[in-house]
Amino acid sequence: MKRLERNASANESERNRLRAERDRLETRLAAENATPKACPNETLSTFDAHLIVNFAVDYPCGWNVLEDPLQKPSEAERAGLELDQLFFSALPISKAPREGPLTEITLDSWSDDADKEGDALPTLDAWITKAEGRFTQVTRATLKTRAGLVVTKLSGSMTLFDEPRPALLYVWEWTDRDGVRKISEAFALDPSRALTKTLEELVRSFRVLGS
Repeated sequence: MKRLERNASANESERNRLRAERDRLETRLAAENATPKACPNETLSTFDAHLIVNFAVDYPCGWNVLEDPLQKPSEAERAGLELDQLFFSALPISKAPREGPLTEITLDSWSDDADKEGDALPTLDAWITKAEGRFTQVTRATLKTRAGLVVTKLSGSMTLFDEPRPALLYVWEWTDRDGVRKISEAFALDPSRALTKTLEELVRSFRVLGS
């Protein structure tokens, strides 16, 4: 009888311990759920950043974005063109002089200079052929954005500062809501597997605003 009573008491103590542990866990989870998360979604859209560009792409929540809009390149080969650049980085962005790209991902959009007459923007095929020349070794493939635009993917290596380095370049053509033809390039140098995935998801998310 005493053994049964001791067993019953031990069982009751164990049940009370488990209930108390369960209550503490439920309280902790409730507190965590009540705390606002810094990144409620995995990705954000540039649409919410009120940029000048009239397209939107998605990028990882927590990343930094910088726009350098409406540049007029001085290089002879880019004469008559206008450039809008977006920079994406997991780290704070600094424009201090450095070797190589400013950030992990650069998104360039080229168009004819609105202040000049004529069509200086080459055809997409000519642009891609010239882009391939930036590589020492290159493989070409295609993919589509979720909006249906065809994108050319160039992957391989570039020789920068006398050193071959892996590179990814995506090129596509599009027309903005005002009917202006543009060519965009998304670029990453030395991309890790995670960065490669981030870049491709960014490209696939590309969509023209107001179209």
